[in-house]
Amino acid sequence: MISLTAEETANIATIDAFIAAWNAKDNAKAIAYLADDFRFTFGKIGRTPDFSQPDFAVMMDRATSVDMTVTPGTTWARGPVVSHERVDDIQFRDGTKAEGKFIAIFTLRDGRIVDFIDFES
Repeated sequence: MISLTAEETANIATIDAFIAAWNAKDNAKAIAYLADDFRFTFGKIGRTPDFSQPDFAVMMDRATSVDMTVTPGTTWARGPVVSHERVDDIQFRDGTKAEGKFIAIFTLRDGRIVDFIDFES
């Protein structure tokens, strides 16, 4: 087993705190983990539009219920990259849902999330 560096341990803690804040619907706290040049994408890369930080904040605000559960033992980190497997059940005001099983890749810079990419599995 490879040991994690202090940076990698801190990066995992940041991702865990971000997910916890979003699950708690504490959008202000969740947004604080995002870099100013943050971007989010999901699905097939290049086939879905990127969300910037302001767009992502609007999407978070539209959620009425959030349950993002990281699968134990799936979190991995190397340098500025963190990944995990997760099951999401997110309900939005308009009645739509975002649910499924995802593999997420995050990149971090200076303790803040720069990239958040979800691949549906």
